[in-house]
Amino acid sequence: MAIECDNCGYSYNDDDADRCGMCKSDLHNRNNPAVNDNPRINQQQTIEMVDLRPGSEITTFEPAPRRYSSPPNEPETAGQSDRQRYLEGRITHLERHDEKPAANFFSIASKILIGILIIVPYLAFFMVSAILSLSFAILGYPSISQLFNPIIWTTTIMELLEVIVLRRIKGTDTVPIFRGMVEDNDSQEYAFWFRGPIKSGNLVVGHNARLRGRWVTGTFMTQNGNDLTSNSAILSYYQNLWPYIFIALVIIYILLGVHIYNEYPQVLRGLIG
Repeated sequence: MAIECDNCGYSYNDDDADRCGMCKSDLHNRNNPAVNDNPRINQQQTIEMVDLRPGSEITTFEPAPRRYSSPPNEPETAGQSDRQRYLEGRITHLERHDEKPAANFFSIASKILIGILIIVPYLAFFMVSAILSLSFAILGYPSISQLFNPIIWTTTIMELLEVIVLRRIKGTDTVPIFRGMVEDNDSQEYAFWFRGPIKSGNLVVGHNARLRGRWVTGTFMTQNGNDLTSNSAILSYYQNLWPYIFIALVIIYILLGVHIYNEYPQVLRGLIG
């Protein structure tokens, strides 16, 4: 069972963790009555002020409700809309991880279309090569038969691709992800997320920053921002190229379909009919 941090609300801490993995707060204070009685940590409790003079009444004060990272689901005013798009404060914590971008429709569809473009000519060449290899083997030319063996040249091509191409691009399928905490003027901390690599500016602990993005499940997903301490823009190099690749593949398939229909109309009509 994960432990939820009372300071930042992060709920994925291990059972045996001593400190929060996001804001590094002490998780053992959650069971400390002295800390739980603190209205800054547990603001849902009721503070009772009792006047012991004769005839006096007990007056109960309700503290202000605790503010969470995600904005309230209320009708937006101009100020609320601005708070939903921006997060401003001092960066108190920062972590960097290399992660693969999440799969989306364009990446999955593009990979399927690329696979179809490759597999069809490969199977045709494989069958022709297998027939030639078998023919030379029957005629008594084993050396020539080995040259056309489809299994041998397929294995050779895969090894060359691994040595020449795959090793050079290893690790290029990941992008740096920055996760951290921002403290506003009211000493309230919020979690933020930023996808690199960073093109300009920097995320520095202790610097004041104004981040632009949107809220997702209590985390501010940053698109760009400004470092107010160094007066520099914070921009990312990351670009999702899969939509453009998908459009190019669709155009290629359309052109191939038109070409095949013009060259072999009877075959296509027979298949359709």
